[in-house]
Amino acid sequence: MLSVVRWRKSALLANCAALVVIATPAGAQDATWAGPGTDWNNGAYWTGNGGSVPTGTAIFTGATPTIIGLTADTSIGTIQFDAGAPAHILTVPGPSATPRVLNLTGQGIVNNSSFAPQFIVDGAIHFRNGSTAANARFGIHSGIGFWDSSSA
Repeated sequence: MLSVVRWRKSALLANCAALVVIATPAGAQDATWAGPGTDWNNGAYWTGNGGSVPTGTAIFTGATPTIIGLTADTSIGTIQFDAGAPAHILTVPGPSATPRVLNLTGQGIVNNSSFAPQFIVDGAIHFRNGSTAANARFGIHSGIGFWDSSSA
């Protein structure tokens, strides 16, 4: 009887370990905006991550164009503007197009530039997991939300 209990305990622990491995998300990818297009969701416009759209930190330096829009729902940990970055405008399309959602799930917006970034939101922008809006300026025509201890 004791060996059956030990076997069941071992099997349960092995199954739990397998679930942890399966549930662990892939590592977030960081990338730097390079342009020359305006589509955030085109991996060819990002460098440093093998041509993929970032999911960890999106870094903006001095590359143009500086008006960039979402063409798909997007989740990102951090949007970071470096010290030399010019003013940027990010657009989240809404009702006239297919409504898009921008989810910020890490630090949120980090602005080291002397220019405040602008977000034109016709879709929705969600701050989650304690993310912050830094000194960004928002033109909200639809929805903005702060969850999980996030702040403006």
